Parts: sequence; C-alpha cells; structure tokens
Amino acid sequence: YNGVGGNWVGDLLNNYELLSTYDIVFFNCGVSDFGFSFETTAINNLRQFVSQGGSVYASDQAYDIVERAWVDSIDFFGNDQLSNQAQNGQETLDMVGQIVDEGLAGSLASTTIDLHYPLLAWAVIQDVAANVNVYIRADAPLMDGTALSNVPHTVRFTGGEGRVLYTSFHQEANISEQMEQALRILMFEL
Repeated sequence: YNGVGGNWVGDLLNNYELLSTYDIVFFNCGVSDFGFSFETTAINNLRQFVSQGGSVYASDQAYDIVERAWVDSIDFFGNDQLSNQAQNGQETLDMVGQIVDEGLAGSLASTTIDLHYPLLAWAVIQDVAANVNVYIRADAPLMDGTALSNVPHTVRFTGGEGRVLYTSFHQEANISEQMEQALRILMFEL
C-alpha cells in the first residue's frame, strides 16, 4: 500500500478491512499525518489492528501517530495536544547513546551506539510508561540550546497481541552504521 499523497488516513486507517490485511504498517519520518488527530475511526482502527496482532513501526516525525493512538505509552517533548511539538531535537552528528536492552546489545556486540541526527529537527521522547521496553538511551540536545538527559531514543511496547516500535532516528543517509544495524534487528521483532 502506498500511503504517499492523497488521503492515506481515509484510504487505509479508516478502512479496517483493508488495514487488517497487513501484518506491519510502517510510518516513516515525514509521513503526512494531517488530520490524523481528528480521525477517531482511524485511531480506533489502528489500536484494534495492533491489539489483534498487527505491528506498527514509526520513526521520527511520524511520532504524532503514536502519540495520538497510544497517549499513555510515550511522553513526547512539548504539548501533546498540538502536532509537531516534539520536533525540537537539535541536529547532531556525534552523540553516543547507551544500548540498555541486553538482547540488542548482544546482537550489536556493544553497549554503546554512535547516534547521528543529520537533519535540522527530530522528535524527542521525554519518558515512557513502565510497560515500554527501552532499547537505546542518550541525551537529547534541544534547538533552544538546552538538553534532556538520558532519555529514550528507541522503544517498543505491546498493545494486546501486537507491537509498536518507535524510534527517534531519521531513515536518512548519514545516520551511523550502528543505527542502521539496530533498526534492521528491531524490525524483525515486529
């Protein structure tokens, strides 16, 4: 299903019969989520999709989708009632994160990861609920010159039989090789 352009909310998320034919739905950074917060049917369908065994992968600026559908799971930076508020992460190419999940650390043979955020802004997580598995933590330098310390950057949680994986990482060129490897490994957990 190609969700680029048009009304992807209406075409896919408002049509549970169509949505339920998929195993995983990917919401990549930059996906247009216009109108999603107003679509109660779309939110309910996405929750039902995950509760019945479907998986959702969302990255960076697609965070609004996760924030609207699973409001109690991840606390994103900024006002939760407004779109694009969490996109306050400062561009940085030389940050070291901690891999806090033993399985991921073992797969990567490392407890640290080089984090590169090569675009002007990225979505920042402040905190997560107790039932959310955190894979990677690091500081989050903000565009106003301040920083949040030791916050989650990549997380996963269940919603019934299915799973939701969210990462602050861009899916762009110039991210680190470790970031690419981590995402490949984690996608197989969906």
